[in-house]
Amino acid sequence: MLEFCCMAAAFAGRGAYEGPAAASAVEWISKNCHMTQEDAADSIAVGRAILNRR
Repeated sequence: MLEFCCMAAAFAGRGAYEGPAAASAVEWISKNCHMTQEDAADSIAVGRAILNRR
């Protein structure tokens, strides 16, 4: 799960979600990974915290 969080944070940082499919990384991850927007946002936040500690 921690690896997923790091990947989610990196994905959000790249802006790869931008376009007509989703307005934000949270929305894109929520739709494509079949999770709530709250869980997607939490995953990005945890990933950012982990990556900032490295």
